[in-house]
Amino acid sequence: MAQVEIVANRPAHALDFLKRCPEKRRNWEWHYLYRLCLSGPSDPMVFESPVISFAIDPSGNRVAAYCQDGRIRIRDIVTGHESVFPVPGGVPEHTTIFQGRRPNQRVAFHPSGNQLAVITVGNNVALIDINSSATIRGFEGHSDRINAIAFNPNGTQIATCSRDLTIMLWSLTDGSQPHKLRFIIPPSSIAFTPNGERLITGSFNKDPGVKVWDTETGQELYRFSGHQAPVLDVAVSRDGSKIASGSIDQDVFIRDLEGGNLVRLTGHIATVNRIAFSSDASRLISCGEDRMLRIWEATTGRKILDLPQMSSPVMDLAFFPEGDKFLVGRHTETLTIRDGSPWSKEETNPQITLEGHRSRVSAIVFHPSKPVIASASEDATLRLWNVGSRMQMASHDLGQVAFDVSFHPNGTHILSTGYNMDNSAIVDVWSTAIPSERYPIATDDHEIFGATFSPDGKLALFGGRNQDIHVWDWKSKKLIRKLGNSTKGNAHLVFSPNGRHLVTAQTAGIVRLWDANQLTEPQLGRVVYRNSYEWLRPSFSHHSLFLAVGDFEGNVTVLNLENGKDEYSIEAAHGDFVVCTAFSPDGRFLATGSADRTVRLWEAGTGEAVKTFIDHEGMIYCLAFSHDSSQLPSAKR
Repeated sequence: MAQVEIVANRPAHALDFLKRCPEKRRNWEWHYLYRLCLSGPSDPMVFESPVISFAIDPSGNRVAAYCQDGRIRIRDIVTGHESVFPVPGGVPEHTTIFQGRRPNQRVAFHPSGNQLAVITVGNNVALIDINSSATIRGFEGHSDRINAIAFNPNGTQIATCSRDLTIMLWSLTDGSQPHKLRFIIPPSSIAFTPNGERLITGSFNKDPGVKVWDTETGQELYRFSGHQAPVLDVAVSRDGSKIASGSIDQDVFIRDLEGGNLVRLTGHIATVNRIAFSSDASRLISCGEDRMLRIWEATTGRKILDLPQMSSPVMDLAFFPEGDKFLVGRHTETLTIRDGSPWSKEETNPQITLEGHRSRVSAIVFHPSKPVIASASEDATLRLWNVGSRMQMASHDLGQVAFDVSFHPNGTHILSTGYNMDNSAIVDVWSTAIPSERYPIATDDHEIFGATFSPDGKLALFGGRNQDIHVWDWKSKKLIRKLGNSTKGNAHLVFSPNGRHLVTAQTAGIVRLWDANQLTEPQLGRVVYRNSYEWLRPSFSHHSLFLAVGDFEGNVTVLNLENGKDEYSIEAAHGDFVVCTAFSPDGRFLATGSADRTVRLWEAGTGEAVKTFIDHEGMIYCLAFSHDSSQLPSAKR
């Protein structure tokens, strides 16, 4: 239905359908359609007057821009429709302390999305009905400039933060003022916790720069130190577990709401103006006078990526309620939608390097559930790595050359292949728990190449220089069957995620599809692809419907195994032959590695280019996504 609405040019309706889809069913198709909805005429969003402040409505469909010409402009981000009405009484003086560059939160959506609070002249706040643009209620009482406003999550209160050394909590029902929070140094920023029971405040006092208040009693509960200069912004994660603060001291702090577990984020080279947690609370974004946008892992403080510098300092930002997009404001006429996903087009190649092999890495694979990588190399070793610590966990010697490696489906064992100086094959199964526990498999084949476990973990399959695919019961070390119908060997073997099919890539440039449920019975694999290229390394999509294959000319073909036709082709995907392919487990992306020394990322459903990684110094020989699709290891020749 969402696709029908997009075709009918009703993207707002499509968004409604998409948001009803359960999280567990949001595969690549969902993300593709969602990005289509958000890539309409409002990206970027250009207004007639510089935007001093903005707010995104709770549905994520509209943006309210508080403009310097004294008007509020509410823009539908999908259709581009805009409604305009004046700020009641006009816009207060724009110039603020710190040379007019300190950000102000001058506009906020009510949780219902039907009302808007705006700062007006006279140090007041007006509550406006969006449909009629009529003022519902005014809030008067501050004696100096108001820095920020915020609604509590259930929409019963509004907080106003002022330079008059107070923060006032107001009742939206009758306009009364239940509490006035007093400061010695002017407060700068405010944020409610998701349950509305706490209010987080930042102030121009460096110590303590952050305080936590009880909204029921108006009492201060905690105060946090750490910053060496005034705090300009505070934020609370959507799950309410963490708070963050950004400061003139160029640092960002993330800490547990109840205190403790302080993480300091360093890297900005100028004042941090604004910070915001992602909709899923997993990431934090920071921005400031250095014009940089930096995205951090919220739990560890690890920097995930830097986005390219903006042309001027970033003064305002906010994540959309769902997805990876966020909105950036710079006190210009333009608001820019940016992508904060780990595989953003704008990413600048954050990397983790695992060093230790002394020759070409021929295969890499992720553990099915842990942050562990296994690698096989022509230095004749199999190595296990902990991705988090970047440390080597174990190493096994495998004769002359180690060629392929595969994890058992439950991660308890590793299957490795290789060969000796006399080209005699080496096939071993290793225990991941007890490195010395080894199950050698004797074979009369030579130069074994591809290897994998069956989906149920009972069988070990491998192929080599001759025509056979060996099917073994690896625990009993019994050869069950040899499958073969070619005079060329099988260099690569891979099972479909649903466990129904086995694909083999033969050194004759032929890709065959086998029935995985009949591996112990005689069968002839069906040819699904043919090319003159010897070293094909195809990969299955997450739903087992597509198969990606690269060729010697640098093209990539994605086959639809259900109808036997090409789903799409990416012509000249690389400047040299394509060595390897890999689909992300979440179904969003296809990665390709090439002799042109690049890794490229594509939309899995359409083949649209997403990102190019160019930091390798040699041919990309293998790729493997992590099980959560957040990391993409690659190995060069």
